Amino acid sequence: MRVALYIRIANDNTGDAISYQEQELRRWSNEHGHEVVEVFKDNAPGVLAECFELQRLLAQLDAHTFDGPLDKVKAKAVR
Repeated sequence: MRVALYIRIANDNTGDAISYQEQELRRWSNEHGHEVVEVFKDNAPGVLAECFELQRLLAQLDAHTFDGPLDKVKAKAVR
Protein backbone atom coordinates (compact mmCIF):
# COMPACT_ATOMS: atom_id res chain seq x y z
CA MET A 1 0.00 0.00 0.00
CA ARG A 2 1.22 3.51 -0.84
CA VAL A 3 0.82 5.68 2.24
CA ALA A 4 1.37 9.27 3.26
CA LEU A 5 2.54 10.04 6.78
CA TYR A 6 0.84 12.78 8.78
CA ILE A 7 2.83 14.17 11.66
CA ARG A 8 1.63 16.90 13.97
CA ILE A 9 3.09 18.41 17.10
CA ALA A 10 1.26 21.23 18.83
CA ASN A 11 3.88 22.45 21.30
CA ASP A 12 7.37 21.39 20.23
CA ASN A 13 9.69 24.12 19.06
CA THR A 14 12.73 21.84 18.66
CA GLY A 15 11.31 19.51 16.05
CA ASP A 16 12.64 16.49 17.95
CA ALA A 17 9.17 15.06 18.48
CA ILE A 18 8.35 15.45 14.79
CA SER A 19 11.57 13.65 13.82
CA TYR A 20 10.80 10.85 16.28
CA GLN A 21 7.24 10.43 14.96
CA GLU A 22 8.52 10.27 11.39
CA GLN A 23 11.14 7.65 12.28
CA GLU A 24 8.59 5.51 14.09
CA LEU A 25 5.98 5.77 11.32
CA ARG A 26 8.57 4.97 8.64
CA ARG A 27 9.73 1.95 10.65
CA TRP A 28 6.14 0.76 11.16
CA SER A 29 5.33 1.27 7.47
CA ASN A 30 8.39 -0.69 6.42
CA GLU A 31 7.57 -3.56 8.81
CA HIS A 32 4.08 -3.80 7.33
CA GLY A 33 5.14 -3.58 3.69
CA HIS A 34 3.88 -0.07 2.98
CA GLU A 35 5.62 2.40 0.68
CA VAL A 36 5.84 5.93 2.10
CA VAL A 37 5.24 8.30 -0.81
CA GLU A 38 4.93 11.61 1.04
CA VAL A 39 5.25 13.11 4.52
CA PHE A 40 3.02 15.94 5.74
CA LYS A 41 4.20 17.81 8.85
CA ASP A 42 2.25 20.36 10.88
CA ASN A 43 3.75 22.18 13.84
CA ALA A 44 0.57 24.03 14.75
CA PRO A 45 -0.86 25.12 18.11
CA GLY A 46 -3.91 22.88 18.20
CA VAL A 47 -6.14 24.84 15.81
CA LEU A 48 -7.14 22.64 12.89
CA ALA A 49 -7.65 25.68 10.67
CA GLU A 50 -3.90 26.29 10.95
CA CYS A 51 -2.97 22.73 9.95
CA PHE A 52 -2.12 23.56 6.36
CA GLU A 53 -0.37 20.25 5.73
CA LEU A 54 -3.49 18.37 6.84
CA GLN A 55 -5.50 20.32 4.27
CA ARG A 56 -2.89 19.48 1.61
CA LEU A 57 -2.98 15.80 2.65
CA LEU A 58 -6.77 15.69 2.31
CA ALA A 59 -6.62 17.29 -1.14
CA GLN A 60 -4.04 14.77 -2.32
CA LEU A 61 -6.04 11.91 -0.83
CA ASP A 62 -9.03 13.07 -2.91
CA ALA A 63 -6.72 13.12 -5.96
CA HIS A 64 -5.68 9.50 -5.23
CA THR A 65 -1.98 10.41 -4.92
CA PHE A 66 -1.67 7.61 -2.34
CA ASP A 67 -3.86 4.82 -0.95
CA GLY A 68 -4.25 6.19 2.57
CA PRO A 69 -2.81 8.35 5.32
CA LEU A 70 -0.99 7.01 8.36
CA ASP A 71 -0.52 8.82 11.64
CA LYS A 72 0.64 7.74 15.08
CA VAL A 73 -2.93 7.04 16.22
CA LYS A 74 -3.70 4.78 13.24
CA ALA A 75 -0.38 2.94 13.57
CA LYS A 76 -1.13 2.19 17.24
CA ALA A 77 -4.71 1.15 16.46
CA VAL A 78 -3.73 -1.51 13.95
CA ARG A 79 -0.86 -3.07 15.89
